[in-house]
Amino acid sequence: MNRTHDYDVIIVGSGLGGLSAAALLAHSGEHVLVCEQGEGIGGVAHAFVRGDYVFDPAVHGTSAGEIVWNFLEYLGVDGRVPYVESPHVYGAAFPDGLNIVAPTGWEPFTEANTALLTPGEAAEMRGFLDVCRTTLQEMSWLPYRIDPRELADLMAARPTFSRYRMATVGDVFADHVPSPRVRALAGAAWPFIGSPPSRLSFLNFVQMLDTHLEGPRYPLGSYQRMVDAFASVVQTSGGTILAGTPVAAITTEDGRATGVRTDAGAEFTARVVISNADVRHTMHDLVGDANVPDAYLKRLNRMKPSLSVLTVFAATDIDLAELDIAHETFVHPHTDHDDNWQDVLAGRPASAWMSNTTLLDPSLAPAGEHLAILNVMAPWRLDRPWREIKEEAGDALVRLFDTVVPEFSGRLTYREVGTPETMHRFTRGYEGATYGWENTPNQFANKRLAQTTPIGGLYLSGHWTESGCSSFRAVSSGFNVSKLVLEELGNEVGATLPRSFRDRTGPVQPYSRATPVAQPQGATP
Repeated sequence: MNRTHDYDVIIVGSGLGGLSAAALLAHSGEHVLVCEQGEGIGGVAHAFVRGDYVFDPAVHGTSAGEIVWNFLEYLGVDGRVPYVESPHVYGAAFPDGLNIVAPTGWEPFTEANTALLTPGEAAEMRGFLDVCRTTLQEMSWLPYRIDPRELADLMAARPTFSRYRMATVGDVFADHVPSPRVRALAGAAWPFIGSPPSRLSFLNFVQMLDTHLEGPRYPLGSYQRMVDAFASVVQTSGGTILAGTPVAAITTEDGRATGVRTDAGAEFTARVVISNADVRHTMHDLVGDANVPDAYLKRLNRMKPSLSVLTVFAATDIDLAELDIAHETFVHPHTDHDDNWQDVLAGRPASAWMSNTTLLDPSLAPAGEHLAILNVMAPWRLDRPWREIKEEAGDALVRLFDTVVPEFSGRLTYREVGTPETMHRFTRGYEGATYGWENTPNQFANKRLAQTTPIGGLYLSGHWTESGCSSFRAVSSGFNVSKLVLEELGNEVGATLPRSFRDRTGPVQPYSRATPVAQPQGATP
């Protein structure tokens, strides 16, 4: 370590994109500091307790879970995060009794959907899913960065990907799915990534569907178990996590990040800084516009954030395990998803989803009760302030789920409402944006922001970056940015890391420091 710096790496924010990076860097021998503005670590993965209830605020399942748990195994902490795998991708309810509980796996998923349709509609569904799978197959052989000189040949060899790489799901429907009922079923999961089929990137949609069909995993005991596992790697490797420590500024000198200054006035220096915070807040407020190139700011300001979310955290004495529901269930009041979207924009509950984590882990609530976490996309502003309408909006959202759980609204044993303002307060994310940037075709993958920045020594992690949104992609962003940082720091461990953790590596012995480093006051135990 360069002893002229307090730390090798300082990470702003302790969401999964920040903690996963902190864990891998500390495990690789770097001296790491994590500054978290909240009193608890984990960002939206930080579980909270109300009496005997344990609620996950925003993350309720991890797609591509094998990769995440292989990564935890590499760090030696997978045993701290036992999990259960859901047998279902999701459930969905539409008008006129069009309901599905969709199983995992491409073939079972296809059969469950087509069983609800007429022969002609079933053929449309199979055709649409074939396009999805063909696109995925062609995407899997593409390099992440394409040499422009090779683009024409690469596209010619991948005609389906080439045709739909800038398409919305709605564009693909227009080519292959004329029937409204098939469009409704095929697009049922759009709230998982926040935009209706007419706006949603088709490539993003098929990647989401593919990873979910592997079988979502849920960590027993809530997502706090995963958060704490990553934190334990940081701390046992000599790193420091400071909760309740908002960062006021990322300091710079000669165009390079040099450390951070906290709200309390403490200053820490580092060779590299990683921001897991909202990138707008990072650049405009923490770095400061005067220190960011104009071209980067213009691009940043052109990008469109996703909507936020209204959430009801509830418990019920109804035995949900006796009902034929998945652990996550969508309710779409309209067959046409654009009609559902218009309701969302107007602040009316539509295309909402219910996460019943106690169907996977009954220990999160007392015996005889189940948790029900209800979510619906929501604008940052309506014609009245959220503080005035939050309770009536919560009531409307709860009543929506009477359609899938009879008497649900009258059988609650606990109820608490969170609004977009709540999301902003806990994450400092721009307008409480749930998914970072909206997942439109022009904001997918490397059309989002790179994890490098024009500020030397400053990197980004989390769902504002090209890694994308979801718990899996947040962890992946931490892994990806760590490799970039290790290369900059000249740490040879980076060259030994796998391209991904799709294959198991087994636990790897952490790089150990010759000299222990004293912990500053306020570090988490």
